[in-house]
Amino acid sequence: MVLDRTGKRSELSLPPEYSLYDSDIIENTGKKPAIVHEIKKGHKFTLAPSARVKLNDQMLTLYQGGTRFEFKKVHGEFKVVLPNSVSLGIRGTDFVVVLNPDGQSVVKMLEGEIIITQEGKGTPLKTPESALIGPASAPVKIFTDPDKLPAGLLPESVSDFLGLGSDSKTMEGTRQSHY
Repeated sequence: MVLDRTGKRSELSLPPEYSLYDSDIIENTGKKPAIVHEIKKGHKFTLAPSARVKLNDQMLTLYQGGTRFEFKKVHGEFKVVLPNSVSLGIRGTDFVVVLNPDGQSVVKMLEGEIIITQEGKGTPLKTPESALIGPASAPVKIFTDPDKLPAGLLPESVSDFLGLGSDSKTMEGTRQSHY
């Protein structure tokens, strides 16, 4: 795992007692998915290998790779921001986001509902739907049948890709984060 804090990059294991702060950027440089669990705030996210996220108050920015986000009910609005000027408004949901090298993003709902906001327009996405998000000028495409999503955009086994099996590196505990 790499932690980038105020422009200084450090390779570390992020043990549960290690605090995370506003504007920290974490990147999973390992070969296994890494689970970061924030007990105090009640959310958890799983970073696939090579995934990179920035932590901010009420917002996470996903820069690359795939991540599973699991959020309990949050007060106010919490957002996940994607590189193509798209934000995902969430409140107590479980979903997967994969940023593909071609600039397209895929969002797969596992539980709950989110609002995808692109160029000021909100599009709801609920279980079991998936969404394909292209460049900022392309409309969001919703797929009600997961099998209709174009091949190759999500890994064959999302479970293995995001460490939903037993082969994950877990970093959880009573983490006192300040973001």
